[in-house]
Amino acid sequence: MKHSLFCVVTSVVFLLWIGINVGAQTSAVEPTKTVEPTKNENEMAALKRRVAELEAQNLEMLKLLHAINAKLELATAKKEEPKTEAKAMPELGKPTSLPLSTKQEVAPTAPPSETVKWNEVAAGNSKIKLYGFLRLDLFADSQRPNSPQTPQFILSPDAAGNRAGAGNFSLSSRFTRLGIDFTGPRITSLGDAKLTGRYEMDFFGNYGTESRANARIRFAWLKLNWEHASMTIGQDWQIVAPLLPIPNQTADMFYAGNVGDRRPLIKTEWKQKVGAGTLFLQGGMGLTGSSDAQDLDNDGYRDGETSGRPHIEGRVAYAHSLWVKDKPITIGFSGLYGSEKTVRPIAGRTEFHPQLVAVDYVLPLTSKLEWRGELWRGSRLTDFRGGINQTMNLTTGRDVGARGGWTELKLAPNRFYSLHTGFSIDDPFDSDLETGGRTRNHSEYIGARVSPSDHFLLGLDFLHWRTDFKAQRTGVNNRVNLIFQYSF
Repeated sequence: MKHSLFCVVTSVVFLLWIGINVGAQTSAVEPTKTVEPTKNENEMAALKRRVAELEAQNLEMLKLLHAINAKLELATAKKEEPKTEAKAMPELGKPTSLPLSTKQEVAPTAPPSETVKWNEVAAGNSKIKLYGFLRLDLFADSQRPNSPQTPQFILSPDAAGNRAGAGNFSLSSRFTRLGIDFTGPRITSLGDAKLTGRYEMDFFGNYGTESRANARIRFAWLKLNWEHASMTIGQDWQIVAPLLPIPNQTADMFYAGNVGDRRPLIKTEWKQKVGAGTLFLQGGMGLTGSSDAQDLDNDGYRDGETSGRPHIEGRVAYAHSLWVKDKPITIGFSGLYGSEKTVRPIAGRTEFHPQLVAVDYVLPLTSKLEWRGELWRGSRLTDFRGGINQTMNLTTGRDVGARGGWTELKLAPNRFYSLHTGFSIDDPFDSDLETGGRTRNHSEYIGARVSPSDHFLLGLDFLHWRTDFKAQRTGVNNRVNLIFQYSF
């Protein structure tokens, strides 16, 4: 220990001695004379300073670029992460959801999860999805209906050019359907509304042969969606009597018990949890005459447009799950009031008012069995598919009043097979009709749907259909409809 301490002290003394001698020698040297830098040396120094400044600036820019790149990578990673959304209430009118606000159409859809989404295209915050089906219908009738492919009633054997037992056979691909669903960005200036839309067509246009069928618009609407409300603008199902029976899909059993139709309109909906269920309030206005194009005075203008007013309609409904989970009981009450006007008097009148009130219900009896239907009453209903397509008595000037509805049971043991059976009726008031008028139109039906795969469907419907007449024989028809359908 002492030896180590002696070595350290000796080293320190030796270093101090060297430092003193070197300092003395340096002070003894004659000071160096200051030499003024030349012009070239000044320029060189300035250039070096400028290079140093540029290098510092480049370094700062490089740091900034690295920071921006890091932020972009973080934002991209967040965008690509799968989002978990809260389970929303079922959208109304979908084939797999509650039939509360629009006609529920019975048509199979493609499975929700596919490996390749060939039918979807996305750009930014917007997306379009293609859907539809290819379809062939075979029709066979024992007695002629008013139309082989879109029947509304059965002709009387006493009708001109008709006879008892005059049957009918037809094949059609007109019900083939193509549609596009649009999903747009949210509109912050409208309360963060979500924008959606739909365009759908089939080939039941008014003209054209089977091999030259014309396209027809079914839907063309845009929709603003909020958490508890929505607004639909365009052609869609009207609000009143919102359900659809299963058989006779090409004509939807119009004038045979089912009322309501698609038309240009503006409608709103508000929904809110009330107790253990959900309350729905709906209201809107539409074009009167969009279905029957009525022009009684032949002035070239539809009487609904001449009135200068839209028809007004509304509905209130309540849905509440009781004994079947996720399948609520739904009861709805709806009504409409419209206006029509003619330039010259028709049977002493120039103003007319279509009216309709309806009740709709969906009652799940078990998880596989459902009872559903509608009841209605109104007058002057040709534009709304009631009264067996009879508007008014041109002799007495009275509007044709009618009542009716339909009801059916649907059994679906699994997603590949279903059975349905039901009854429909449209019953105008006899006193409002002229001689030869249709007094009662009713049918009993039974059918089945079989899906060998998620995309292919076979269907069969049988309808026993009767139409009664005032002072004419009853038309009775046994109708068979065979369906082949591929959905995508």
